[in-house]
Amino acid sequence: MSNVYYPIVVTVFLFYFIIMSLYYTDNLVENLLGDFEYEVQVPYLSYRNAAQEVNGISFYNSRECEEVANLFTRYSIYL
Repeated sequence: MSNVYYPIVVTVFLFYFIIMSLYYTDNLVENLLGDFEYEVQVPYLSYRNAAQEVNGISFYNSRECEEVANLFTRYSIYL
């Protein structure tokens, strides 16, 4: 994994999601369209974006990890 983010907030807006982290000053914005793939191993969610970069999100709360994965699953039916 190239980067691991510890999110404060993960927001899905249309077909993008934004990760705001405690440890990084820049927010990460990812597009769910195109070659977006993800895998969940609670409390981690790893994904490959359209640029073929592999990133990971580590959640403090396992339930939040599952909720984000469910959002990705729901949005993937529209893609």
